[in-house]
Amino acid sequence: ELAQKKLEQYIIQPGDEFSLKVYSRDGFKLIDVLTIDDDAQSQAQNLNLRNTTTYVVDPEGFARLPVIGDFFVKGYTELELEKKLEEKFAGIILDPYIDLKVINRRALLFNGTRAILVNLGSYPINILEALSIAGGLDGEAKMYKVRILRGNVKNPQITFVDLSTIEGMRKADIAIQPNDII
Repeated sequence: ELAQKKLEQYIIQPGDEFSLKVYSRDGFKLIDVLTIDDDAQSQAQNLNLRNTTTYVVDPEGFARLPVIGDFFVKGYTELELEKKLEEKFAGIILDPYIDLKVINRRALLFNGTRAILVNLGSYPINILEALSIAGGLDGEAKMYKVRILRGNVKNPQITFVDLSTIEGMRKADIAIQPNDII
């Protein structure tokens, strides 16, 4: 049952987008220094601005990263890739610290009349939160028969959730994972 499974760490795959920030251990943000000139860097630090760049994983599993070029990222979790990149940047930067976040984790929600992509963000959300983000269910939706499809769409794992009763809502604390269909 989905409700009893712990949230699995997301595995990076082709088509994913992620943000990457590289720091030295003393907290100095290095990618900004490498990508914008000194005057702009000084102004950004004075105004406490954040410069976040996103990177896309190509169909072969590579992402083109600053300084190190094409780097194979497919198949890693965020934490694993942070460690790999710290090792790679260690040859260039003294004691690097990497902050990496996959930013396109989504689930697909059919609310009765339309489909909505729900951005899952960095923290786990449950089915009620996903429905809330999507604007709820319309009047035609069957609250007593909400389905979550997970896994291979040719043979998905299907869980039914009854949101028409308080007891059903209590059991609806199911962590929605990327690529779930609700």
